[in-house]
Amino acid sequence: MFIKFLKTMVKIFFLLSAYSIYPQEAKVVEESFTSKNIYEGYVLEAKTKRGIENAIVEMKNQNLGVGYYSVKTDKKGFFQIKDFIPEINYKLSIQASGYVNFTSEGSIAQTKEIAKYFLEKEGILHGVVKDSRGKNLEGVEVKIKPDNYYGNSNKSFTTSTNAKGYYKFEKLTEGSYSVSFEKAGRISETARIKKLKSGEKFHLPMRLFKTASLSGMILIEDLKVPAIGINAVLSSLRVTHSAVTFSNGQFRIEDIKPGKYNLKISHRGFHEITKENIIITEGKDFEKQNFIVKPKEPGITVSTNRYVFSPADKIQFDLRTFRIEKVNIKVYQIPENLQAEMLFVQDSSKIDAKEKKFKLITQWEETMRNFQLYDWNYMQLDLKEKLPTATYMIEVTGEGNKYYSKKFFSVTSVGIVVKRSIDSVFVYASDLISNLPMAGAKFYFYEDVPPTVKDTKAAQPVVTPSGEEDNGDNSEPYIEKPSVVSSFNFKLIHEAIADEFGIFQFPNKSSRNILVVAVGKDGSNAFSETGNPKSYANEQNKFFIYTDRPVYRAGDTVFFKIIGKKSEGRFLPDAKVKVKYTILNPQGENLESKDVELDEWGTYSGEFTSKNQDALGEYGINVSKGEQGVAVNGSAYFFIEQYRKPEYKVEITPSENAYVNGETAEFKVEAKYFFGAPLANANVSFRFYENKLRDTNTTYWWEEEYESNTSYNQIRMEGDK
Repeated sequence: MFIKFLKTMVKIFFLLSAYSIYPQEAKVVEESFTSKNIYEGYVLEAKTKRGIENAIVEMKNQNLGVGYYSVKTDKKGFFQIKDFIPEINYKLSIQASGYVNFTSEGSIAQTKEIAKYFLEKEGILHGVVKDSRGKNLEGVEVKIKPDNYYGNSNKSFTTSTNAKGYYKFEKLTEGSYSVSFEKAGRISETARIKKLKSGEKFHLPMRLFKTASLSGMILIEDLKVPAIGINAVLSSLRVTHSAVTFSNGQFRIEDIKPGKYNLKISHRGFHEITKENIIITEGKDFEKQNFIVKPKEPGITVSTNRYVFSPADKIQFDLRTFRIEKVNIKVYQIPENLQAEMLFVQDSSKIDAKEKKFKLITQWEETMRNFQLYDWNYMQLDLKEKLPTATYMIEVTGEGNKYYSKKFFSVTSVGIVVKRSIDSVFVYASDLISNLPMAGAKFYFYEDVPPTVKDTKAAQPVVTPSGEEDNGDNSEPYIEKPSVVSSFNFKLIHEAIADEFGIFQFPNKSSRNILVVAVGKDGSNAFSETGNPKSYANEQNKFFIYTDRPVYRAGDTVFFKIIGKKSEGRFLPDAKVKVKYTILNPQGENLESKDVELDEWGTYSGEFTSKNQDALGEYGINVSKGEQGVAVNGSAYFFIEQYRKPEYKVEITPSENAYVNGETAEFKVEAKYFFGAPLANANVSFRFYENKLRDTNTTYWWEEEYESNTSYNQIRMEGDK
């Protein structure tokens, strides 16, 4: 009996001990289910702050455990949840007719403050989808996706049209949307709603056409073999379609709407073909649109980013050929008595080396690497032999000298810097090997004169740095001075010798261009043009010209703005002045010219409407004004193209903003689709170019074959990854 009593007492003691060990846990459980825990708040309209009646407030335990509540709001939008368990992660959703659903997730703590939730009025998008004859289309998939411009989510929603072609989206937040319509056998359409307002009911009807296609084959003239990679562009006033020929020469353009089109067949290796007024009928396939393309003439171009080298420089040229796989390279040295004349040659391709009795220094043959027959091929030429200081001509020929390219270049120890002001020409000569001033260098000044003027006035005597006349008995080993070359419209007007600092300043107030030739003791030379001295006016007066975008389609209106500035210590508006603007097409033809006056802020806004038949390419806007006989002008450019948006973008980022000689340059290449996904496993072809630095936006006359001073120059490295 005693033992039974003792066991009972042990059990009671154990229970009391357990309660004293876990008092807090028991308290929480006890309090969680009392009526003291109440969660209450209001559901209000976001704009008016008025209560929303019959809104459903639902709270669910995110972990699917204890804690689920669902209540409705009263007339004032008030709700109350009794027996509420706080400090649990809930998923809260509030729904009300005519309003956008509200959702949130997270822990809700017990607080004395009354919660307030604001709902926006729903936006509604609806419409009817029909075919080209006005018949309702059932089963069209309609997808709506926010553009995220106004902070809404990126989740898309899909529905289908009913038997009446009707579709509807509700509960839409304010923002921008893209809407797509798809149905098998029909051309898909996409529309963009710039901004759907809160509470707006937007009606968007749509018409879907049956798919039509155009296909054919393109062959190469004479060979009758498939032409691969040929562009086939089908365009109308509103839309452009494009395709590229496959390995069998076939192309196919699909999803074409009915209408009148022009078809252009193009490739940089073939002459362009255009077929106009092609009528496309809905739902039909237009096959056997076959063409024969004619290859363009073969060609050769040799160039470099510099045409003056020091004796220590590595001489390199860039070679490109079209339809020519093997070339012959020759390097000629130009006799001293012809060097001055060669300075004024505008077209080096017209010079016959044998006729001029140039001395052949070296020659060799090259085969173009990775040769492609109907594309331009690129290769770098390295002159292996060191050349002494002199003037040279490189000649590259192909197919038995039928095609050729020639360029002059020089190897010299003389470097020259020329500055021009209103009343003088400043010249500095330096040794390119030692980088020291070249004392005693000879300078020859040639003036550009009109071709009809004959001036037989003798040249001025040589003036030494001391101011004394040179009697010509100087025993220093200079070469004979460059002769007068009147046939090239230049006249020798002055000779001089550099002082101990390699400097000479020639007083001259001529308004004409002056060419300065510097000759060193080793017989090598350098030259530079001064330009017109009054060109400084373009630094005192500026025109800034802007267009509303860089690229347009034919038929678009180009909006542009001219801003004039003048320098008076700082740039100020060039107000109330008359200017003239001219719009030029890619062929340089004047499309529009007009005299206008800038307003009090020095600005003028204008527009130009292009024509549907206007040529594609780069257009220019030139602005000029006359001031004290000096032409001040500015220019801007825009393009007219039949373009389509790219599907992905490529970004190249250097690891550093600048590098010094000897450092390793690293670059990161990143490619992404425009919808954000990475362009994975893509092949990358790269070329690393070296571009010549310029201090002016000028293409010099001896670089006559430069297409643009913004083009790439010398290739330093290329490869694939």
